[in-house]
Amino acid sequence: MVIAIVAALAMIGLIVGAVKLLGQSSQRSRKPPLVRIEFWIYSCAETLPEHKDLMHRMLAGSPFKGSPIGAREGMTFSDIRFHMGLVRRQGHDLMFHPEYQADLESQPTSEQLERIKECDSLIRVVFISEEPLADLRPLQFSVFAAEAVAALVQAKMILDCEAQAFFTHEQLMHALQKDTDATRFEFNVRIECEELVDSIVVFTRGMNKAGVADLKLSDLPPDHKTLGMALTEAAANALWQRMRLEPVTVEAFGDEFVIECGPPSAASTHRGLVSEIVASRNL
Repeated sequence: MVIAIVAALAMIGLIVGAVKLLGQSSQRSRKPPLVRIEFWIYSCAETLPEHKDLMHRMLAGSPFKGSPIGAREGMTFSDIRFHMGLVRRQGHDLMFHPEYQADLESQPTSEQLERIKECDSLIRVVFISEEPLADLRPLQFSVFAAEAVAALVQAKMILDCEAQAFFTHEQLMHALQKDTDATRFEFNVRIECEELVDSIVVFTRGMNKAGVADLKLSDLPPDHKTLGMALTEAAANALWQRMRLEPVTVEAFGDEFVIECGPPSAASTHRGLVSEIVASRNL
């Protein structure tokens, strides 16, 4: 009888252990969404802006020339993949300390941190899709929605979560007044370099806003930094326009290079997917 009870308990233990392992395996294999656009707007607002005020700022009351938001972009507002939400500091204090979350190359300045310290709420503007986008209209809408929110709540600071870039509302307005195309590559993507002991790694941030994995070029000799950054930027720009990963041919310093993209996978260094790329001269 005792043996039977022990055997039953052991079997239960094995089942529980198997369930835990399956759960852990599922969590490890779960991939980030293909498309992720997310802005955090820091302020002291107690509520979300009214929809009518938000749309007025983006349409009839827009301070930008050239009607940056049309009817087709505006459809994003009713898309179930688009979301806006208010987060209070109480209970979410870590979100108000981005210096603990951002990587070294993305650290906010002391002035930016002081601005965030004055805030007790943030508004998240988010668009997430598991499927590829047909075009970049959701990105265009999301950027101008973030600008409109920032204007209406008198934002102290804005964080582009995917590019890990911090800027004020004034800086965002200036960039959009200069060019209302909020989908342009240079506005959305950053090229960074991590220097290791005997090599460097060049990588992008922000590509997943177009449904493309971020790129990473590893194991470069330190004296190849300039070339590596030029190749990564050229490849990223080409893939951003195509909105998909595929081999591309780019030019740098008078030579032609073929860039091959590895399969996208989750990485601890990025919120979204990352593709290891290999560059070779096109002989």
